[in-house]
Amino acid sequence: METTTKTTKHFEFTGETLEVICPDRTLHRIRATVDTIHAHIGDIGGWVEKPDNLCDNAWVRGNAQVSGNACVSGNAWVFGNAQVYGDAQVSDNVRVSGNAQVFDDAQVFDHACVSDHACVLGNAIISDHAWVGGNARVSDHACVSDHACVSGHAIIFDNTYVSGHAIISGYVEVSGKAQMSGNANIKSNNDHCGFNSFGSDNIDTHAYRTTEGVEITHNDFRGSLDEFVAKIKDTYWGSEYEKQYELIISLIKLKFNLPD
Repeated sequence: METTTKTTKHFEFTGETLEVICPDRTLHRIRATVDTIHAHIGDIGGWVEKPDNLCDNAWVRGNAQVSGNACVSGNAWVFGNAQVYGDAQVSDNVRVSGNAQVFDDAQVFDHACVSDHACVLGNAIISDHAWVGGNARVSDHACVSDHACVSGHAIIFDNTYVSGHAIISGYVEVSGKAQMSGNANIKSNNDHCGFNSFGSDNIDTHAYRTTEGVEITHNDFRGSLDEFVAKIKDTYWGSEYEKQYELIISLIKLKFNLPD
């Protein structure tokens, strides 16, 4: 016999439970006790492990699950077959849907969306209006922000930072301290390359295709290849580091089939 369990939240446990094997835990189906942005009184929701999994006006619906020490707050919404668990934090106006998973210490906030079969894990951060979908995987300390989109089978990890209106899709792996922003348009590993720890300060340099051509990021610099060449001459003229970067520039031109 199902027994309703009241909470001090905007929902109660219906008494229906779901046993999860890995990790071993009991989830509880919820029912709305007040009208919120996502539910009306009496609406049946998804599954939580404990009351602290949902705060404010946040809601979980369908077969979606929130468990562990994870917290969904603000006006965030988890639905479909999505799962949020571990110590993950989902807040503000975020939507997590489909078969997406957000776990470990990952954070998703602002108006960001995680959908389809995407996974956000580790200490990854998804914010602003960014979208992670398809079979994409964002992990470690990677950040996706602004209006950036990561989808397909893209794998973003390490300390990679994706921002602006960047689009990363297809079978792509981006790692290290790569910075991809603006109108980056990366559909395969042929559309980007990186060079780590060069110059007097061991700076990472990355080149990638955009909707206009090829863009370079180098520490705080972001610009065209011609602008990068000028910066290198101005910074390292006559030194051994200028020779290092001349080789890097040659490789970038070869990679993207650019004229000398």
